[in-house]
Amino acid sequence: MAPDNNTNILVNSKLNAEYIYDFTLHQTYSKLSGFLVNMSGLSILIIAGLHLRNGTFSLQISLLLVSIGICILIYTPIHLFVSAKKYVRNNESILNIRYNFDNNGITKDYMENSNSTNSGSTYLWKDLSKVVSTPKTIAFFINDNNAYVIPKQDFRNNFLKIMKLTFDNMSHDKIYIR
Repeated sequence: MAPDNNTNILVNSKLNAEYIYDFTLHQTYSKLSGFLVNMSGLSILIIAGLHLRNGTFSLQISLLLVSIGICILIYTPIHLFVSAKKYVRNNESILNIRYNFDNNGITKDYMENSNSTNSGSTYLWKDLSKVVSTPKTIAFFINDNNAYVIPKQDFRNNFLKIMKLTFDNMSHDKIYIR
């Protein structure tokens, strides 16, 4: 059943390092800079292979270049994983979040325990800059640097209702959901 004009849909969310990592990895590699980092690492690996095959570089120089290429390729995912773990460790108290979706927008409240919430913030649908899906999350962007990141599994049986609200209240060119 589709939500009516007065419907509030509550989603209780628990962010953890896995979801933060998924979101930040997607954000990093969906931008030009992430693409360029990967191309740099791959280019170094290709150059090393070509020069080793042609005998232009010694085995030691080629192995050094291969090592540099691999380091370039694995640095970002490892750094993002460690950063996600660190963020969870330092912000455990604000990772339990209740979102209230309605026709006006989204309200976010931090849950201290199951019976109370702190005063939250509300953003109108028209003020959201975009909605993006990653493999494990949906992110409702407040601006280019801030988003409400919600694990897909936390939507439970409300996913279709919330997506309908999103499509009904936002410009479709701002919605990137697969």
